[in-house]
Amino acid sequence: MSPIDPARRRALKLHPLVLTAALVTALPAWGDAPAQIPDPEERALSLTINALDALPTDPCGAAKIFTEALNIARGASLDARAAMLTRHQVQAQQACERSSGQGLPAVIKGADGADMLLIQGGAFRRGSDRTSARRGLDLCRQTYSRPAECAASWFERETPQRRIALSAFYVDKHEVTNAQYAACSAAGACPAIDYSACNVYDTTSETWSTGGEGEAGLKAADHPVACVTWQEAERFCKWAGKRLPTEAEWEKAARGDKDDREFPWGPDWEPTFLNWGELAGFGTTDGFETSSPVGAFPQNASPFGALDMAGNVWEWTADWRDDLYYRACPGQDPVNKASAAERIIRGGSWSFAGNGARTTYRFFETPETRDDAIGFRCAKTP
Repeated sequence: MSPIDPARRRALKLHPLVLTAALVTALPAWGDAPAQIPDPEERALSLTINALDALPTDPCGAAKIFTEALNIARGASLDARAAMLTRHQVQAQQACERSSGQGLPAVIKGADGADMLLIQGGAFRRGSDRTSARRGLDLCRQTYSRPAECAASWFERETPQRRIALSAFYVDKHEVTNAQYAACSAAGACPAIDYSACNVYDTTSETWSTGGEGEAGLKAADHPVACVTWQEAERFCKWAGKRLPTEAEWEKAARGDKDDREFPWGPDWEPTFLNWGELAGFGTTDGFETSSPVGAFPQNASPFGALDMAGNVWEWTADWRDDLYYRACPGQDPVNKASAAERIIRGGSWSFAGNGARTTYRFFETPETRDDAIGFRCAKTP
């Protein structure tokens, strides 16, 4: 039997189909005399192993590697290997098309009438490296009313930065509005919002309290719905034929997949590009004392065209909180389903410091929380 070094034997054991093909085509002679594996055969086998390793997280990359291995097999007249590689290449290409969203429309209408934007599948870098996390801490100290409280641990939650892959999905262009939520309530699918249990800001006293009328924008039709619990947000998305985005989906929709943006519009903090909690007093920089109509800041557009992913209201995501999740999460379509005390919210708000508007900043609240600065947007699997 031809010798295979122990490392390659272990690699082959990970892929039984490849091992079978290797024994049939790469080892033509059984006996005491070793047979030399031809170079094209060895190369095709090595590429096949690489493609199978890549397939779960990068089907498009795997399809390309399978094609390269197939061309080598055909050129060397390795018919049995070529037949096997053809099947793998077709399957990988089909998975690539499903994952990347090839052929899907760029914009669709959800059942609630909202525009949804296609976020094509593929890899992007999620989270912050040490330099970016440090910038987040610096921005907190510049824009938070109590800068001494800004802690490095808040930004450690964003690390390490890792390249992960997501399947294609759609995301709402805008945050869900009061008008849209009212339609769900009118249909009997969503409960009426209990504002009496909501943490509400009073513009006259400039304090928060449970209950109260709040500023006019809190219930305005074109403002983002707020004071909704995580469960109510989930019920709305389900009624609309959608779901809450995962934390990873939210981040990709906000920062894109090309240049690791710290803000939806680019790398630098721009205090006039969003509705946030200004130090000099709410509304002094952005013109809105509390929430603003959705889409009021066109310069606050992500690379995919989603608006208000920085500021206005925090947005619920599907993930439970785990500050260490980035260190060991799956490389494909991660979502933390392990039950915890809090759910992740993203994007900052009209009442929060500038660091909350960063595309990588992770915050959290208990699912039962009602707050006039927490809303949501929905996602949808094609």
